[in-house]
Amino acid sequence: MIAEGHLLDIDFGFCMDGEYYARLAHLGKRFLHTPEILADFRLHDESISQKSLGKNDMKNVLRMQRQAAEPRALRRMYGIKPFKDENLSLVVDGLLYHVFRLKKGILRWRSRL
Repeated sequence: MIAEGHLLDIDFGFCMDGEYYARLAHLGKRFLHTPEILADFRLHDESISQKSLGKNDMKNVLRMQRQAAEPRALRRMYGIKPFKDENLSLVVDGLLYHVFRLKKGILRWRSRL
């Protein structure tokens, strides 16, 4: 992929890898499942997706808005929408976002036990 010029887009601060895979799939690239874990991530208070939570200053509110907007923009760009109605897709996006946040919170809580 790299030799063909397909690189990560550094303009995506929150879902850079998701944009990369969506773009490659849109170009017709094929993927294979590998059952081994090749990479992992850590969840901590200073990670990009966590450090703005609970902060209400303009910088952090804008960061949270961008974090929510990037995946939505990807879905629109590459034609991946749950519904034809954009408003309904946004509602479902919002619900799924909160379900995922809840799941992450539960996993974080369990890891501290």
